[in-house]
This record gives sequence, C-alpha cells and structure tokens, in this order.
Amino acid sequence: MKPEEDEVELKRFDNAFDAELALAFLREHDVRARLKGSGTSSMLDRFTIVVDIRLMVPRSEQEAGQRALEAMTLDEEAAESVAEKRADESLRDSAYRSRRESEEDDGPVVRDFRYRRGVIVGVLIAGAAHIHARQAVLGGIIFVSVVTLLVAGVSTGRLWTGPAAMMLIVYDIAHGVIAVDQHNAGRDPSARAQLIHGLLAVVVASLAGMALVAARPPRSQEDLPAAPASMAPAR
Repeated sequence: MKPEEDEVELKRFDNAFDAELALAFLREHDVRARLKGSGTSSMLDRFTIVVDIRLMVPRSEQEAGQRALEAMTLDEEAAESVAEKRADESLRDSAYRSRRESEEDDGPVVRDFRYRRGVIVGVLIAGAAHIHARQAVLGGIIFVSVVTLLVAGVSTGRLWTGPAAMMLIVYDIAHGVIAVDQHNAGRDPSARAQLIHGLLAVVVASLAGMALVAARPPRSQEDLPAAPASMAPAR
C-alpha cells in the first residue's frame, strides 16, 4: 500500500500481538492494510509499554476491511463455542463410560425397591407403613404417638384421643403409598424433614380429634339411662 493513498483508521489496538494478527488476517483476505503508530518500547528490558497501534486501510477498502474484522471476531467466538461444546461432550462421555465400567466391575447395582401393597402392615402396627417405605423417623413418631394417645385416653378418659389415634393410623397407610414412590424414585426426605412432618401430622390429628368430639351433639335426657326407683317403705 502506497503511503500517499487516502487511508482511514480501521481499528486501534493496545496489544502488538492482536494488531499483527489482525493485519495478517486482512492481508490473507486480499485487503491491503498496514500498522501505523509508535508501536512498542522496552524499559530496562523488563516492561513493554504499548503506546499506540492503528490498523490503517485505503478508504476504498474500508468496507472490505471492516467485514474481514467482523469475520475474524466471529471465527474466534465460533472456535471458542465449538471447543467448549467438545469439552462438555467429552466430560459427559467420560462420565458415562466410567459409570458403565464401574457397573461392569462391581456387578449389577441393586436398588432397594419397595412395593405399595406392603403399606398394609400399617393396619397391624401403627407407623409400619412408613417404616416399610424406608422413612423410619416418621414411622417411629406415628407409632409412639398412637400408643401414647391410646394410653392417655384409657387413663384420663379423654374422648378425642381415640379419633386422633385412628386418624394417624389412616394417615400412615394413605401417605405410606406416597412414601414408597418417593423411595423408589430416590427422593427420600431427610431425618429432619421426617421429624417436622411427623410432629405436624400429630398436631393436626389431635386438633381434628378434639374438633370432632366438640362438634358431637350432646345426648338428650331421654337417651340417658333411667335412675332406679327408690323402694317404698314397708308398712
């Protein structure tokens, strides 16, 4: 490119390597270009300071040079994207292979599947449905609560303890089916979550039992057993 030609500045660089790379890319695409500026200077053979580097092209080739720079930027981004994609695929493939190889080395993986029909044991033992579903903490809370309610009802005569205990037994079986599905799907709740869940179930069942007894209509006087007639004095 002749110095006397009308030139325009296409881009400025603060790095000599990037400037040389862009210059080479433009020339490979038949765009006449040159670098203009003070370039780089060294200080004490240790530090390099970039003063000013400008990529110059003839005005007549400004549009072609701009398109070449845009293509160069797109190529860099595409190359990075492809590299990242290949790296991700490589990681996924290696993880898959290692998992398959580990299964072949250690033998088949045995999963502890539970069956829904097993929750029927909750009819015989309170809390056994959740214990069958591998939620031992929740099952234990239901068992202790049912026994405590029944004993308290017998000893104190509280009528609401019986319905509350029955509600917990029904809840154990009904929710035990859901607990089995959670276990088979590998979504077993933590011990803390089971503890909170169990205490909440006990509170709700107790309140429901109290409300049920309170809502029961009182017995009428006719339903009460008649008092025995007093014996008349003998004459």
